[in-house]
Amino acid sequence: MTFLALKRPALRDLAISPLALTALMLVMPLIFTLSHMKGYTMPSRQYLWTSTAIPLACFFAAIAWPELKPTRTVQAVAIVAALAVVAGNVVATFRRPLRNDSRELALLEKHSPPMKALQRGRPMGLVYDRLGEIEEKNLMLIAEWIRFRYRHLPRSPELIAVDDVNGCLWASVYPDVGWFRLIGLH
Repeated sequence: MTFLALKRPALRDLAISPLALTALMLVMPLIFTLSHMKGYTMPSRQYLWTSTAIPLACFFAAIAWPELKPTRTVQAVAIVAALAVVAGNVVATFRRPLRNDSRELALLEKHSPPMKALQRGRPMGLVYDRLGEIEEKNLMLIAEWIRFRYRHLPRSPELIAVDDVNGCLWASVYPDVGWFRLIGLH
C-alpha cells in the first residue's frame, strides 16, 4: 500500500494511512522490548493496530481500484482473497471458546495482600486450587509480570494463594501452603 500510494500520483492523497500503519509496524518491536523491560507482558489486545491492517488494506484497494486498472485475473484473485479473509475470520472466531477477560482482579488492588507483600519482597510463588482455564492463564500473566517487574526485590518465603470468589480473583498471603498448584516467581 505504501509503495502504491507513493508511486502513483493519483493515490498520494491516500498515503497517510499506509505510512502510519507501516510506521507502527516498524515501531512494534521497540514497544514490545521497552514494555517487556518494565515487566509488562503483551497480550493480543495490545496489538490492535495490527488488526487494522486487513480492513485498511481492503479500504485502500477499494478506493485505489480504478487507478490500478486490474485485469480479469487480478479481479478474480481479489474476490477469492476477500472471501478467504472473511471465511478465515469467521472460522477462527467461532472455533475459539468464549473468553472472559473482564473478571475483576481484586488481588491487584492497591491495598490488597499481594500488593502489600510486594512492598516487602518478591513472594516464592502464586498458588491456586481450582480456577477456570482463562483465569489460570491470566494468573500466569500476572506471575510473569511480578517476576519481571519486581525482580529487583529480595526473595520472600511467602506464597500468595489465589481463589475465585463470585467472579473475582482474591488473594491471601501465607508463609507456606503445600496443597495448591504452584506458579514459581523466583
